[in-house]
Amino acid sequence: MGTRAADGRHHGGRFEFHPQVDADQTLVMAGCDPAVALLGRELARTAQARLLPLIRSSRDALELLRRKLVHVAGLHLQDHNAPGTNANAVRELLGPHYTLLRVACWQEGLALTPRLGIRTIRSATSTKLRWVVREKGSGARACLDTIFRGRRDVPGRFAHVATDHAGVVETIRTGFAQVGVCIRLCAVEAGLDFLTAREEDYDLCFHNDLQSDPRIAALIGAIRSRALRQSVGGLPGYHTREAGELVLSGRT
Repeated sequence: MGTRAADGRHHGGRFEFHPQVDADQTLVMAGCDPAVALLGRELARTAQARLLPLIRSSRDALELLRRKLVHVAGLHLQDHNAPGTNANAVRELLGPHYTLLRVACWQEGLALTPRLGIRTIRSATSTKLRWVVREKGSGARACLDTIFRGRRDVPGRFAHVATDHAGVVETIRTGFAQVGVCIRLCAVEAGLDFLTAREEDYDLCFHNDLQSDPRIAALIGAIRSRALRQSVGGLPGYHTREAGELVLSGRT
């Protein structure tokens, strides 16, 4: 996310890395939290560690973790009132030897064009609108499926598929769609109306073998820090009361 200098280049069949690159101080993460830059700043401040965030949906992030292409994967497939879904997804896709680290709980729901004047989710789902949707495997798509509860007679039409929360609000803001699922933060930043559907737990997942890795220790410390909890908890739709809690994927 953002523009960063390359660690090196591939030239003449060889990788040539720049001398200032320190792989041991770099944590590679896949996920969809639009506030991930705050975590990167705290890691740099407290541990001189560099965070490389890749924007991916929940299941795509877990797939990158399964293939050992990232150290940490973020997911939000869990309704805060129905705990265990994130751990179940990890066990299903990756197996039992993983740990979940709670980052925050956030509000997810419908972002809407303000001039529509829609005030309830029921009204939104019964009105003919142009929808922007997320791909299957994303937390936002799981939320959308819950909203429609398997209905086949969805009014309106799905006009576009977005790849992240920012893509949803940009599609609405520019008029290509009128409604879509994202987190409150993105809707507020874009000046859109927002209707909360549910609160979701956003967790980071890593393999148990990395428990002793200094980068993971730094990550846990940063998430538990008062500075990060305050900065993330102050964002629209976020709270960090459970930030830093650990759950083994092999347990319920």
